[in-house]
Amino acid sequence: MSEIVLKYKWRKTWPDRENDFVGRDPDTPDHLGAPSTIGRFYLTRTPDGERWVWYMQWGGNDRERVNTSGLSLTAREAAKEIENNFDKLKQIYGES
Repeated sequence: MSEIVLKYKWRKTWPDRENDFVGRDPDTPDHLGAPSTIGRFYLTRTPDGERWVWYMQWGGNDRERVNTSGLSLTAREAAKEIENNFDKLKQIYGES
């Protein structure tokens, strides 16, 4: 299996939470000119075991156009799901 390559900036959401991350796109500024937050993912327990919950934080609620949330087995898969859906939304809104 090849390594998942991420293209956006990911960091811990809070310093005291090991398994909680937020992603930003430095090339898409928010209304204040800061890098837009594109999504967040964190580790949680489910009936099927530990999973990474991910969700979009950019572009409003476009459930009919892209997946805006989900569960992944790994942190990198969760981040990549957010990135892929963010890129789709940028194309839809003509921002790519």
